[in-house]
Amino acid sequence: MQKLITKIFTRKTLKYVIITISAFLLLATIGYFSLRNYILQTALQKVKGSVEARTHLVFNVAYARFTGISTVELSGISLVPQGKDTLFTTDTVRVSVKLLPALLGKVRLGYLQVANTQLYLRKDSLQTNFRGLMKPAKKQEKKESANEDFSQTAFNYVKTLLRYLPDEVQVTNALLHIKYNDSLQHITLSSLRWVNDDFKAIITPQQGFGAEWVAEGFFDKHDIKGEVTLHGPEGIDVYLAGLVKSGLGFKKLHLQIDKLDYKNKALVFEGKGNIDSLQLYNARLATDTVVFGKAGGNLAMRINRSYVIVDSTSVFSINDIQLSTFVQFPIGKEKQYALSLKMQSTPSQKFFNSLPAGMFNSFAGIQTKGNLSYRLDCSMDGSMPDSLKFESELKKEGFEIVKYGAENFARINGSFMHTVYEGGSPLRSFIVGPENPNFTPLDQLGPHFKNAILTNEDPSFFHHRGFIPQSFRDAIVAVYKAGFKFVRGGSTISMQLVKNVYLERKKTIARKAEEALIVWLIENNHISSKERMFEVYTNIIELAPGVYGIGEGSAFYFGKRPADLTMAEAIYLSNIVPRPKAFKYGFEKDGTLKNWLIEKTNLVVRRMVQREWIPATDTLGFNPQVQLKGPAKNFIIPSDTVLINPTDTIIEPVDLF
Repeated sequence: MQKLITKIFTRKTLKYVIITISAFLLLATIGYFSLRNYILQTALQKVKGSVEARTHLVFNVAYARFTGISTVELSGISLVPQGKDTLFTTDTVRVSVKLLPALLGKVRLGYLQVANTQLYLRKDSLQTNFRGLMKPAKKQEKKESANEDFSQTAFNYVKTLLRYLPDEVQVTNALLHIKYNDSLQHITLSSLRWVNDDFKAIITPQQGFGAEWVAEGFFDKHDIKGEVTLHGPEGIDVYLAGLVKSGLGFKKLHLQIDKLDYKNKALVFEGKGNIDSLQLYNARLATDTVVFGKAGGNLAMRINRSYVIVDSTSVFSINDIQLSTFVQFPIGKEKQYALSLKMQSTPSQKFFNSLPAGMFNSFAGIQTKGNLSYRLDCSMDGSMPDSLKFESELKKEGFEIVKYGAENFARINGSFMHTVYEGGSPLRSFIVGPENPNFTPLDQLGPHFKNAILTNEDPSFFHHRGFIPQSFRDAIVAVYKAGFKFVRGGSTISMQLVKNVYLERKKTIARKAEEALIVWLIENNHISSKERMFEVYTNIIELAPGVYGIGEGSAFYFGKRPADLTMAEAIYLSNIVPRPKAFKYGFEKDGTLKNWLIEKTNLVVRRMVQREWIPATDTLGFNPQVQLKGPAKNFIIPSDTVLINPTDTIIEPVDLF
């Protein structure tokens, strides 16, 4: 055997083998260098055809070539929508391919260099230049995607992206422009350097938004772990301007990825983050900038074929308030929704100190003792919205108010000056108390108006503690059925009173949150009696432009005191409370009530009988019509009158007694 091997592998044989291999490598090298630019151009043409077919964007590369053994250089790259502003340009892209993996049929990138890039996104009345990127999928593609496991597909995309992620990345002067209607924002990635998992980026915001920002950290593409910290120079906030009158600012943002994997048919993500001196401004959130101090949390999330699930081990915090969170949101055919929030027993002073500034201004400086805990449990089968279960409870343990802060919530127990605001500006001020000749004590209100206003606005007012859970459930169900559009609220008289006395009228998320907390505080700590709350409410409600309280209202419409109102007159006044400025359009040309007001009046009467607030005998021969005898009759606009830009005339206070 050894002799046979020796005979085969003679020096002469080895010489021929070496010559053959060398010749093959030489020919391969010659072929590679001769054909590589042709292959590159062919590949670019295929990419160009594919991009233009799928997006209707004109894709162009002015120059492409190989430099060195395995480096490709592209220049003059652009994406231009037909007849619209250029979407994307970049001067130069250089990318190197690792040779050894390439010989084994695997594409692995060594480094990537990108210089002088611009991305311009525009959306206004004239054009949207990025619409081609959002081309809707074809029916067949939609059908295939419906049967696809989104979580596995997403993880595969991530793994593919990481596989092609170069070991070294260098980006210089990448500029992003965003034009939305009349607003133009831009931000520049001045430089990005990524080497051996560590990276650092210098970001230059547009003028007026601070100095350069620094983003630095590491990312291990093999274990899929990393962290990033974004901050400005020492003592200078990072501030981001929005496109819809919004803003976000902070001193430092830290994000960390601890785990990203696909296990048991689910995409699993675990991470944490925190942000210092978070500031938010949005007109829908609050009228002032909201400052959170410190915010953060730990997030454990799973995504499978049917649901996005935030695990109950997730905890989010605002200063000293910590909320354990569970969320289940359907993304497949099943429609089981769930939300759970829990705040363990927390010292009440820490709770109030942790409330975001600019969002709970009435509580600034309040001093309390005792503990508070909170629980919210909400679940619903989307195929049967009426199955909604909703439970919310803020629980107190030895809780007491030691001293009021910016707002004295007990001031409604005596006479106080009430100011009405319209459009954020003070409209009128008046005293709520006996000093005001139009003030109507509860015992002089008369039974008809009391029963009518309770029937229309809040039948269980004297029995609940500020909130009606069923009303919240009904409101949530209505919003869901309307496609997550607001269609109805669940305000009680307590909530309306708090809104009118303590808060501005502008509708914001902050106002609703502050309103709910004030209602809880007043109702659950007996700051004011139900009788006094109802008395104040009936003396400040708007009944016409510039007309406030039942005393002024009964005089303005009928020239009489509240106690002298007939049942039809009292019900009429309660019916116009939701839209008092529209009272002038509620009558026909002959002075009679419109049919919809007649029907509503009869409905209120039936409900008062059902609740045994009036005997059925009182409705015999009942006439829902009313005759205006006060100044209101001079403002009526008959239904057949043509209106051109109608305005609500402010009416001077009426003093008839």
